Amino acid sequence: MTKTLTIAVLAGLLVLFIGGAAAQPRTGGKVLATGEFIQADPTNSRHRGKGRLTAYADRIEFGEAFEVPLGPKYHVYLMLDAEIRSNDDISIGRLIDLGRLRHFKGAQTYEIPRGIDLANWGSIIIYCEGFETLISPAGLSFNREAVR
Repeated sequence: MTKTLTIAVLAGLLVLFIGGAAAQPRTGGKVLATGEFIQADPTNSRHRGKGRLTAYADRIEFGEAFEVPLGPKYHVYLMLDAEIRSNDDISIGRLIDLGRLRHFKGAQTYEIPRGIDLANWGSIIIYCEGFETLISPAGLSFNREAVR
């Protein structure tokens, strides 16, 4: 192999290894719920989000229009409660960490851990662990036909 081709192959493997390919939405599966990221506190323009999400039994997909402001240590959490509007609404025992936010903009996918029934959960939030603050919640609106 040439040196250039070897570097290209290794770079491609590195992207797969660190999750670059997993960040792209997959196709297939029954849509269980949708949601819209919002600015929970209208007086705080730094903590906001926009864009839609689609939830399947095994994953959450953020659409191309997803966007949050830059910040440190953002995580994606699945929350039991549907109406998350402030830090006071967040309880450690009522969430599951789906992982660190991969990108501040654009489509990305987060796996739902095995054994988790999405129908028992109410929202997805973007949370800044660096400053321990809510960035943007998205309440889940369930497709009642799909979750029966």
